[in-house]
Amino acid sequence: MGEAQNILLTLLFFLETSVLLYLEKKAWNTYYTPLNILSIPFAVVLTVCVVIEGRWEFVDFHYPVLLIWNIGLLLFAVPSLILAWCLKRANSPLTDNLSSIRNDHFHESLFWIGLVLLVAFLYRLYSMRGLFGIIAAEEFADMYAFHGLWSHLRMLGLVIMILSIYHLDKKHLHLWILIIGFLIVNFVNQVKGAIIIPCVTGILMRICTGKTRITIRLLLWILVGAIGVFMMMYIVVPVILNQSQVGISIIGFVLKNFCHYLTSGILGLSTDICREMPDKGDFEILFSQFVNIGKTIAGDQDLLSPVNPFYFTTGLNWTNVRTFFGTILVYSNYVEFALYVLLFSTVMYSLMIIARKSCDLYSNLIFYIECGYLAMGWFEFYFFHLQIIELPIIALLLYLCYEFIGNHNYGTEKECAV
Repeated sequence: MGEAQNILLTLLFFLETSVLLYLEKKAWNTYYTPLNILSIPFAVVLTVCVVIEGRWEFVDFHYPVLLIWNIGLLLFAVPSLILAWCLKRANSPLTDNLSSIRNDHFHESLFWIGLVLLVAFLYRLYSMRGLFGIIAAEEFADMYAFHGLWSHLRMLGLVIMILSIYHLDKKHLHLWILIIGFLIVNFVNQVKGAIIIPCVTGILMRICTGKTRITIRLLLWILVGAIGVFMMMYIVVPVILNQSQVGISIIGFVLKNFCHYLTSGILGLSTDICREMPDKGDFEILFSQFVNIGKTIAGDQDLLSPVNPFYFTTGLNWTNVRTFFGTILVYSNYVEFALYVLLFSTVMYSLMIIARKSCDLYSNLIFYIECGYLAMGWFEFYFFHLQIIELPIIALLLYLCYEFIGNHNYGTEKECAV
């Protein structure tokens, strides 16, 4: 009966995901909606978990966990369908033409700002050489660009990197300098999310606006790129830069860590549920970035930490992430869970409506930045971190800069037209 129940729960999840995918297309004239951006990557990673759970050292998967995502996705769909219905009632449905973005160009000045930032980070790396002996040490990464002014500059670099990925084409190959440069900065900073999420955001913008089509080749490149991140993180940075040797054992270690990273959110939530969620926390953690801003203004140094202190094993390594809906449940009761998901979905779809109605590059940039974090819902809930506010604010400041300070006449401005 246990195996039959597991199969039933899995089929139920994929059935619900398919139905919601269809409803989203009918409601918004596109598959590229927040709900689908959240659910489809999770479904892909879930498939991997179903295949490997209980094998190759991985722990067993607790299938009733899927009910959390079933309920969460249904709640997420409610504001989507209501807002779509309201727009149609007001005779103001969204067009299916996602490619009509005005001021769709890369300001040449951004390239030079990015270049100056890269030189500054390179100089900082040079000045910190030998500070901790090992460049890949956590202490080195923490000091390099994780706090203070350098952290904020790195956020600016991430926004420029996203825009570079979006505008990259054969006529603007010089943007590879910024993309590769800021990837290196984040490799040294040892933050996988800061490497993956900007790439996801840039690619999402390209796909959703028609610059790039989803093909088998693209999916393979994404897979190769994802594995490459781990190869760089565990081989190039700690091995080559620190003059160590590469062997078969370390390559196997990297591949295992990639599998662990891919499954750590789902298997972490599974284990958490099996242990009756000993990491239950206060609801305010879900708003910790806003609470911490208020505390900082008030001079209170006792800031909230959104980092889950409870680690469980996937069989290969330890994890403290619980997926998007899992983390929300950790820090809420059932009523708070429902209210938070409904509010969050309303905000996301409101951002989508603003982006689609305005057809402005920077409003779309802000929306897809949030979608980039949402697409990582199979791993963790990122929306209690400061960067989900900081990156959109930087994008907004860039917009204001070019709209009011720079030359308002885009046609006569020196630019990389796309």
